[in-house]
Amino acid sequence: MKEVLIALRRRCAPIRDREIDRQLEGLEILPPMFSHVGGGASAIASLITYSLEALMTIIDHMKSDLHDFLLGSMNEEQLGVLLMREAKLRERAVVVQLWSPPSELEDSRRGEDVIRDAWRSWYEQTEGDVPEEHRWKARLLQALFAAQPVSCTPSLQVTHISATASIAKNELPPQLFFSSASLYRLQDYLQAVVIAAILRSLIRLLLPVSLASSLSTQASVHDFMQRVWTLLEAELNAVPVHNVAGDNPLKLINLEDEVVRASKLIMGTLDPREEQRLRLAVGRTLRPSDPVFSLLQKRLMDTLLSLMVESPSKRVAETPELLKAGRRLRCHSGKKLRLMISDKEIADRREVVSPNTVGLVSPIKGFEDPVLSKVIEGALTQLSKIIGWTESVWGDLI
Repeated sequence: MKEVLIALRRRCAPIRDREIDRQLEGLEILPPMFSHVGGGASAIASLITYSLEALMTIIDHMKSDLHDFLLGSMNEEQLGVLLMREAKLRERAVVVQLWSPPSELEDSRRGEDVIRDAWRSWYEQTEGDVPEEHRWKARLLQALFAAQPVSCTPSLQVTHISATASIAKNELPPQLFFSSASLYRLQDYLQAVVIAAILRSLIRLLLPVSLASSLSTQASVHDFMQRVWTLLEAELNAVPVHNVAGDNPLKLINLEDEVVRASKLIMGTLDPREEQRLRLAVGRTLRPSDPVFSLLQKRLMDTLLSLMVESPSKRVAETPELLKAGRRLRCHSGKKLRLMISDKEIADRREVVSPNTVGLVSPIKGFEDPVLSKVIEGALTQLSKIIGWTESVWGDLI
């Protein structure tokens, strides 16, 4: 035990020297091995027990010191990798626990088997011809552009849900449980983008050919789009994430007023019958069943899918070939400290935290206005983060 303590003293931080010296001093004077009442043997056993406990405490302190020293030598990006690594482990543990069978007697499958089956059932509903490795992305976009709001309910809260009911409720698989709130909000934003594009097309369709290409008309349409999107965004931000399906907080009358206002600025005065026709047209075209709504929605979904299918390796050139941070730090024994962070983990974190999507969105027919282009680019960035995170956490179960 003395040899172990001496070896630890060579390797510990200076702050632990007194703690180890105190234990070494306690081992210098041993109680007698034998006595008439047997107290010596008991004292020896007590000393050994106490010394072992103290030894384990010192080792724990040294591990904590080394951990703190390593963290202090890391940069912000390396610390981010460690936090992401821990978040992945915790997310998997929580999701597996939530979807595990209530008792092994009722269902012998492990939680991961349940999660894998749920993913397969959801994934098989993918529509269209998409490469196999990207089919789940197409399925996700299909869910985001569905009329029903996305949701993700743990199996512990729902005992018996048929496959038909799951489709009707637009249920997401367990792997997207922690991203479901963000996906719900993203779904609202994508729908708002389509609504704004419909109103823009409605204004342009009502314009005379002689005015459609004039600079003043273009400026009026752009101002109209800014006002409409400000209105839509304010309504979206006012809606709680847990809002029940079926609520429609969007005030249609405000959108009708904006269309009428823009038409008056461009064409002059409007007679009451023409104004009423405009208001009816707004209410009609904003229905998901309307052909214009369906057409613009499909264009946006197809564009986002094509961008998701593209190669994700955009930052390979930015990734250093060797991780040099902390290489010169040495412990007392002369061995190099290992940060245990691979270059791949750093590259993966960069892809998830800040996906390089700027400039990837080409003008989409019907969404050419700069206001809409900026919003679509933001939606693409958010979607890329969710997809990258899901692949990094659940790559073996998707």
